[in-house]
Amino acid sequence: MGLLLFFGVVAGVVLLVRLARAKGAVHTPMGCQRCGARVPATGVRFFRNTGMLIMFRWETLAGQSCRSCALRDFAGMTLWTVVLGWWGLISFFLNWVFLLVNVLSLLSALTLPGAVAVAKRSLEEHREYALNLLATKDFDTVVDVLAKTTGAPHVDVIDWLQSLRTASPA
Repeated sequence: MGLLLFFGVVAGVVLLVRLARAKGAVHTPMGCQRCGARVPATGVRFFRNTGMLIMFRWETLAGQSCRSCALRDFAGMTLWTVVLGWWGLISFFLNWVFLLVNVLSLLSALTLPGAVAVAKRSLEEHREYALNLLATKDFDTVVDVLAKTTGAPHVDVIDWLQSLRTASPA
């Protein structure tokens, strides 16, 4: 019961921070150092520990990461640590610390908005531009231009433009 309550509180905090980021109450830097995408990013630090009988080796991966890169890095670094991090006296105890830091960094990354939310926000910021393009260009050209400008997938741009057409009187 206590563990369930703990995870509920953690999920609640992640949700509250995500909402605060969406409302602009929490500053979110833009630009992922891993993939280069111009999306919200947060500072993360993941550890990878290799335990040996009488010694150990650890590596770190740190920087500004978007949500998807942080999830990928967390999976790789933590899986390595879970499998190979326990094999030594010092490593056994240090491994717990590394796993905790990895989970905390992951929770920080989970407060970032997902790709769909970023794409929708970017499209909304370009609403006037889209309306002007629709008035002067064909639909396929507008989709291509907005997809390149906002980084949103073509399918999302098409859906958004169709909802924009039906909402605005023509």
